[in-house]
Amino acid sequence: MPRGLARVLSLLVVAGCAGAAPPSVSPRPAPARAETARPGRALPPPNERERALALELRSAVTELGSRIGERNAEKKWELASAADFVATSLEDLGYAVAREGYEVGDIVAQNLEVTVPGGERGEESIVVGAHYDSALGSPGAGDNASGVAAVLALARALRDSRPGRSLHFVCFANREAPFAGTPDMGSLRYAKGLAARGERVIAALNLDSIGRFSDAPGSQREVAGFEGERPTVGDFIAVVSRRADERLAASVLATLLARGSVPARRLALGDPAAASDEGSFWQMGWPAVRITDTGAARSAAHHTPGDVLETLDFDRMARVVAGVEAVIVELTGGARAEP
Repeated sequence: MPRGLARVLSLLVVAGCAGAAPPSVSPRPAPARAETARPGRALPPPNERERALALELRSAVTELGSRIGERNAEKKWELASAADFVATSLEDLGYAVAREGYEVGDIVAQNLEVTVPGGERGEESIVVGAHYDSALGSPGAGDNASGVAAVLALARALRDSRPGRSLHFVCFANREAPFAGTPDMGSLRYAKGLAARGERVIAALNLDSIGRFSDAPGSQREVAGFEGERPTVGDFIAVVSRRADERLAASVLATLLARGSVPARRLALGDPAAASDEGSFWQMGWPAVRITDTGAARSAAHHTPGDVLETLDFDRMARVVAGVEAVIVELTGGARAEP
């Protein structure tokens, strides 16, 4: 996630669903909850699924953000260890992992992908991804071990699903400096590869820094360009999009509000150059959104040595992941397999 998010985003906030579902995506009605989470309202107790997810997420973040720690071009062996951890975790779930390796200077970067094949609309794809490298000098628990842990948990939950569209889970290398915005950025390499093999991507979900929440006044820094209500409490998850992807963003937000139990808001980028890995899919002409806690706009630990496991809220992070699982099921047009 860009470190200067709080200064460079031009955003439009809508606290609710505004707009139709993206073309060719037909969300199913969500089962009613006793209460839909909104900013400033007490959350319902976590359910059994969310409690289990919290433990699963903590385990993965502990490995990446604590045991391995900083992992990037300056810490190439740690970067390789992170790639091996991700690949092994996916293989242990029964997946065949495709390793897209490429040399950059004296490191071999790897994008790691697994696929759940689609059915009647298998020629169309949904991508769910996160970058596993960390900023220079940072152990990267929030940015972005939290996103990688979510991808692993979602891959576990949906491995036996029967989606109508093909579903790709991918962990990217080289999101952070010095590769951000360059041809060696992992997500851009991956997106170009999808285009080269003729994939038709209907939607991409980028999970980037999803673990920090606070109910304290002033815990959400002001982001330039807000219109309407300007949140000052960091108790929500954000769905970030460019304005061209309003339909996808509105659909994702609607499902998170209906099926999740953490408040959700929509942020519309005025400057697409402020994008994270979702921008790589925009370059290919595909709809994409970022799901995020807003990173530097919420936490001074972002991109610093203080980005450690102890600063994350795994209970609320689990609620976000459960909501994203519902989003994926809606977008793929498939149902989760019965246990």
